[in-house]
Amino acid sequence: MKKNYPQRLFLEIAYDGSNYFGWQRQPEFISIQQAIEQVLSKLYDMPIYIVGCGRTDTGVNAKRYFLHFDAPKERENLKFILQKMLPKDIGILNVHQVEPSAHARFDATERTYWYFLDETYELFRRNQTWWYPLSELDFTQINEACKLFTKYDNYIALCRFNPELSNHLSKVTQADWCYFGPEKRVIFKVKANRYLRNQIRRMVGCLVDIGRGKLSLQDLEESLRNGTPLKYNKAAPPQGLFLWNVKYPYL
Repeated sequence: MKKNYPQRLFLEIAYDGSNYFGWQRQPEFISIQQAIEQVLSKLYDMPIYIVGCGRTDTGVNAKRYFLHFDAPKERENLKFILQKMLPKDIGILNVHQVEPSAHARFDATERTYWYFLDETYELFRRNQTWWYPLSELDFTQINEACKLFTKYDNYIALCRFNPELSNHLSKVTQADWCYFGPEKRVIFKVKANRYLRNQIRRMVGCLVDIGRGKLSLQDLEESLRNGTPLKYNKAAPPQGLFLWNVKYPYL
């Protein structure tokens, strides 16, 4: 049967964000979006524009990210060809043919992020973790704070200020501070329907401040309940953050 074109495709990818200025196209700096669009445009010999499942900041990584574009014609062995053409820090995991109305951003129902913190400095993980003295933190207080994240939906106090944004809701369904003793490593796992800009990195920064005793559980709960600023609200470094998984009803 002859296939109709253009045809909407989802690309399932992974990337190391160390050398990029985030996902979104930038006027002066290279981004993940630009790198992929350049390769697709060369492959199809015409401008190709892609839509991602969300933005990631400069230095943030992705284990599983989705984007869509409309392929103007058939290309055999697309996954193999793209992997040969793309930079080595962007990997193609799969290619999915989807309905013409499918949308990588708006159809996503759940997004999971992991944030890594390590007490021991490891040279080859320096771009994938926050090197931090974990033994100085009170994990009991941190675990209690994690419970507050699933209790409230208004995250205006834990995001980067944006005067054009009116919706500050984020339905967090998982927030776990997982400590692995032998490795002296923490993974903060968070799952939600959507996130605000810098939300996860500010959540991690808040948890560290609570673990250090600079913030109290009462400070955090009052801020989440009333939408008031925290005394300390510094974002954790970007390199420890990974987009870990994205869910769709049809994939």
